[in-house]
Amino acid sequence: MRTALLVTAALATAMSTTVPVMAQTWIVVDKAKHEFPPGSLGYETGVGGFVTFIDAQSIVKRGDMVFYNVSFTWLDKDGSVPSQIAHEPAGWTENCKTKMVKGQNGPWQPFS
Repeated sequence: MRTALLVTAALATAMSTTVPVMAQTWIVVDKAKHEFPPGSLGYETGVGGFVTFIDAQSIVKRGDMVFYNVSFTWLDKDGSVPSQIAHEPAGWTENCKTKMVKGQNGPWQPFS
């Protein structure tokens, strides 16, 4: 009985312990400048294109599969990356053997 109580107490302590969140290192992997036509929403809001980031510390490879966090945001009208970015990471998966990629909630798609 005493052993069961000790095990239960140890499990409860372990489960309530806060796990530290690993630091993120975001790197730009794609940057595409785009000029929106006058009158369009992109033009009116000052969007100058799109940028894609990958969290370098999130990359994990297991066999043919690669898992990582990706984040997207707009470029400023002059094509620069905004100085203040609130990354909203989404988990992506790539199958290197079949050359397919899957977004967090999306279907598998071919990549080049």
